[in-house]
Amino acid sequence: MGHHTNNLMEQTLLNTLAAGEVTRYHATPGVDSQTVSQHSWGVTMIYTELCRTISQTVCGMGLLHSLTHDNVELFTGDIPFTMKRDNPEIRTMLSVIESTYACKLIEAEVPRSARVKMLLKLADYVEGMWWCASHEHGSVKPIQANYVEGLHRNWATAQQECLFNSNEERWLTEFLRKAILEMSGAEADFATGEPTSAYVNQ
Repeated sequence: MGHHTNNLMEQTLLNTLAAGEVTRYHATPGVDSQTVSQHSWGVTMIYTELCRTISQTVCGMGLLHSLTHDNVELFTGDIPFTMKRDNPEIRTMLSVIESTYACKLIEAEVPRSARVKMLLKLADYVEGMWWCASHEHGSVKPIQANYVEGLHRNWATAQQECLFNSNEERWLTEFLRKAILEMSGAEADFATGEPTSAYVNQ
């Protein structure tokens, strides 16, 4: 029994290591391919920088989640997020599949803190925008526009839910505005980051 358990653990580790080699952007002409490992490392570094920007202690669970959040693509492949965004039924089906295969991988739990989850989402979009800007060899404007739209949508949600205080909003707004301008050439249409009296420290 013990030997069988060890074999399962070994396979889980092997699956997780293999997940890092999965190719992203395989269905996106004009953008160089990227591995899940490269993407996850980038998200982790950007998440860490976002935490530093607002003087927040880096959450260990957040770091682990950023490193493992796309491991399930070993089984599903990299499905373009626009496909999931525009087809809720696919998103729902993928959620079920991901839950089914989670036991075959080393994955961190999703952080409970709404602040941490939002910082991870923002880091994910910024990383995608950076990769496209740094590895384009064709017309990728529509892809960049999707990342910019995602950043705007999630940042609007963060402000509506009062996840950050006024200073944090101002710092993050400036970070995101600069990132969008430098990586996509677009002017960000963010709120000014005025004081939010309903801020909840989560």
